[in-house]
Amino acid sequence: MDTRLAVFVLTFNGMHLLDKCLSSIIDEGHVVIVDNGSTDGTSEYVQKCWPTVEIVRIDKNVPLGKALNIAVFKVKSEYIALLNNDVIGQPGSLRYLTGVLQANSAVGIVSPELRNPDGSSQEYGLGLDLSGFPVPPNRQSRPILDAFFQSGCVTVLRRVDFLAVGGYSEYLEWYTEDLDLAWKLRGIGKSFLIDDRASFVHLGGATLGKGLSDISKIRRRAYLRERNIWLAFYRNADVLQWFTHAPFIALTQVLECIGIAILGDRKTAAVYVDAWRDAVALFPRVAEHRRQYPTRRTAILRYVVPRWAKLEQMLTHLKSSRIMREGPFGHRKS
Repeated sequence: MDTRLAVFVLTFNGMHLLDKCLSSIIDEGHVVIVDNGSTDGTSEYVQKCWPTVEIVRIDKNVPLGKALNIAVFKVKSEYIALLNNDVIGQPGSLRYLTGVLQANSAVGIVSPELRNPDGSSQEYGLGLDLSGFPVPPNRQSRPILDAFFQSGCVTVLRRVDFLAVGGYSEYLEWYTEDLDLAWKLRGIGKSFLIDDRASFVHLGGATLGKGLSDISKIRRRAYLRERNIWLAFYRNADVLQWFTHAPFIALTQVLECIGIAILGDRKTAAVYVDAWRDAVALFPRVAEHRRQYPTRRTAILRYVVPRWAKLEQMLTHLKSSRIMREGPFGHRKS
């Protein structure tokens, strides 16, 4: 066990997922369960069955960023791994990734390749399309890929770097917090690497919105994603980046909203209007931190993929009329 590494596993009413997750990482470092207001007996179960695991218990369910900030601020270590509870690690992956950080001070975040339960590749780094939608990057290289970011279900970094940029931006709640964190770290001169010699199986959204109906989950995801992409760009992008992307973001979201309304789901279409209204309401709060960690323009533009991937998804959905089965454009059920 690497005692310099604290492994934080965020969970909310996900006791049924913990055994597989904990079994795969228990020997990698000091494991900390972040019990985010669970009511299914998670903390009691961990105390009984996993006595070496530390528990940071949060009395009520709070957004992802706030929950992990609380835990990281409380538990001191040199390196931190931030995990969702729906991941299962290949043995030694976290120790290996920590070694990558030890060997290169310029690396801010290092993440593993994410795999599906059948072993196929699920995600290997992300860039941004013209509308700010996450897509596979322009360049592919193995075993190491220099990426803009990756889904934050397994994130390994130095605790000092996490604290230097204020941790997660708590107003984002869920979604794009991984993009925002990577962007902020670039502002202090740190890169983001994916190394496929470490891998995790990711079950994908297994606990988000637990207790909500499928359509409620879809609408919640749509609201947060469409609101938060505006907030992430407003906080981190310079003037040219902002005006390069903003028209595509706006046009894509408006077209999605109209398309969903035409297909008869006006309640989901209304979610987009709520997202725009609330993003604008949050701009003054975000403005306090705007460009706090300025990034060179070239450091961002090289990760922009010249596609309009979200529009392509939208047209595909319209052609096949699958929208109500798979959810709003870019928000496939998981």
